[in-house]
Amino acid sequence: MIAVMEEPVKGEVRRLADIFSTDDTERASLHVKSAIDSQKHTLRTLQGFANENEELIKLVENLPNKVSHNIMVSKQLLHNSICE
Repeated sequence: MIAVMEEPVKGEVRRLADIFSTDDTERASLHVKSAIDSQKHTLRTLQGFANENEELIKLVENLPNKVSHNIMVSKQLLHNSICE
C-alpha cells in the first residue's frame, strides 16, 4: 500500500459579527467588566487586610522595646518586668 499525502483541510474564516449578535457581544462585555470590577474590589479589600496585618506585626514586634504603652482608656500602662 502506498501512502498518499492528502491536502490539509482548510478552515473557514468568519467574522465574529456573523457568529454572535451585537446584543450577545455587549452582554458578554458587560459580564466581563463586572467580573473584573468585582475582582478589583476583592483585591483592594485583601490589600487593606495585608496592610493592617503588617502594621500589627510591627506593633507587636516593638512592644517589648517599650517601657510604657498607651491604652484605649486614655491612661498609661506601665510595664515593669523587674522580678524581686
